[in-house]
Amino acid sequence: MKFRIGDWTADPSANQLMRNGDVRRVEARAMDVLALLHSRGSDVVSKEELIETVWQRDAISDQSVAVVISSLRRALGDSVRKPRYIETIPKRGYRLICNHAEPGGSQGAAPGSGTSAPGRRILFAIIGLVIFIALAMGFVMARKQAVPETMRFIVVDTVNATTDQDHDALASALAAVTLDLLSSLKNYQIIRWRAVPPVEFAEYPFGGAAWVLTSTLVASERDQQLAIQLTNPKTNEMVWSATAQVSSRYFLEVQRKAIDQLYVELGETMSDAGTGAHTQGEQMYWRARHLWGLGVADTALQAQSILLQAIKADPDYARPHALLADMYAHNPALFSPNLNIPALAQTKIHLARARQSDPENVEADIAEAHLALYGEGDVRRAAGLLNSVVEKTPGNAQAWLSYATVLGANGTHDEAVTAILNAEKLDPLSSSLSWDKAWVMYLARRYDDALEAARTAEGFGLPVELYLALIFTAKGDHAAAIDAWIRRSERMNYPLSAPENARALVRAGQHMQAYGRVLAALQSAEGQRENPVLMAVLLMLSDDHEQAKKLLGSTMSTDNQWASLWVPQMPVFDPLNLALPDQ
Repeated sequence: MKFRIGDWTADPSANQLMRNGDVRRVEARAMDVLALLHSRGSDVVSKEELIETVWQRDAISDQSVAVVISSLRRALGDSVRKPRYIETIPKRGYRLICNHAEPGGSQGAAPGSGTSAPGRRILFAIIGLVIFIALAMGFVMARKQAVPETMRFIVVDTVNATTDQDHDALASALAAVTLDLLSSLKNYQIIRWRAVPPVEFAEYPFGGAAWVLTSTLVASERDQQLAIQLTNPKTNEMVWSATAQVSSRYFLEVQRKAIDQLYVELGETMSDAGTGAHTQGEQMYWRARHLWGLGVADTALQAQSILLQAIKADPDYARPHALLADMYAHNPALFSPNLNIPALAQTKIHLARARQSDPENVEADIAEAHLALYGEGDVRRAAGLLNSVVEKTPGNAQAWLSYATVLGANGTHDEAVTAILNAEKLDPLSSSLSWDKAWVMYLARRYDDALEAARTAEGFGLPVELYLALIFTAKGDHAAAIDAWIRRSERMNYPLSAPENARALVRAGQHMQAYGRVLAALQSAEGQRENPVLMAVLLMLSDDHEQAKKLLGSTMSTDNQWASLWVPQMPVFDPLNLALPDQ
């Protein structure tokens, strides 16, 4: 029977919360907790009663109740500090307050607010190890049932629900370390999911059975707590849940020892990556990797500084060397001003140090491939290196993504599409993957797929006007292409003085003149920052092929590996019959 929770309608038969057309799905145990709270009106329900009534014969920690309460608050849009629906009564339990104010932003609950002091001492003493031992036992029980040949293990990015943005880096590191330590599981396909599962998560076509591991970083009396739950996405059944204390500075050893126990219970062996010999350097490495992944110049330079400190503290740890090499290969112009020798030369030095410390380091293989591609223009060598990487680590989404890029540069576009789709299967919600997928599909002349990927990247807030302009032009939709160019001109600070005139030209069938107006705005802008290749694109679209070819020739004749690799692949330049460089 349905019931009301403030301005929400709860439907236990479908495990759904509904309000004004907004439908949110919760797991069955969470709905049972909500129904029990509702049945008591505004009376307080203790954790002990919730455990006895909802969990029944299951032996769990009272922290598991806090995890479910936290998930309900997220679904309702409630706040632990300013509750509108569920109130925590310290040392007693929970109750519904159910006023009808519109819910505000979601915040994570603080598990353990009603836990006794002895219970907390026990929890802190065993830290997080019990979490993954219990998780492992849950898996063992599940494996006694019929287990398919390939089980999907979907790891959802850790959510920072502490309301402190400074903990975003910790949440990111926790997710990355979890993925890293799970990566050597032999009988599971590891899939990274970069957002809290949406309502339609259970219907996502994973192609087989799956477990979903979600985790939330929440505020607590001492540091932070990590609330973890394991669910079956098809039935929305919670298999297991628990919490553990984590520190912003020290979290690696807890996870490493715990996941090692998980491997033991699963009958598998964790790779040597989990030995914990380089804890100090590894702590800094994960922080730097988070900063580099943000894709911003300032944070990239911060990552460089942290990695140099990591190398100073632990010179024999391969990963900081490999990551620095990759960063320098990708963007030598950014880092060279801070170095005493050129960035590409530094790339080779750090690669050598990484190889010396760990000859089998996959990140060094990827960095070496990027050096071959961007630093030396040796596409075939880069492709060979990455082919070896994906054969060794077929579950490495970043390796498949890099491989797709290299195959595109090599002109083998069908293979590039296959590689990018393999990366997408492993990391379905990666914003950077959507961006690169748009490029790969554009080069492969699969314009509808390219447009879909660009729209996805746009949904992540990425600047995709250029991709949209190129794709719409290739599709012959000049009205949409001009709109995209106009938006890009505004973002890059060379706005058209009368954009409606350009749109009117397109409606009159004079699209080349419309592109000419965008080109004129670019040429007259002071301090414009557009790449000369983009200037050549606009020259092509405004029917000045001769000037476009001249500009591209001068650009490609300089030491510009990017232009030499990609310009001959771009459909917009097909009429110029540009030759690929010798590879």
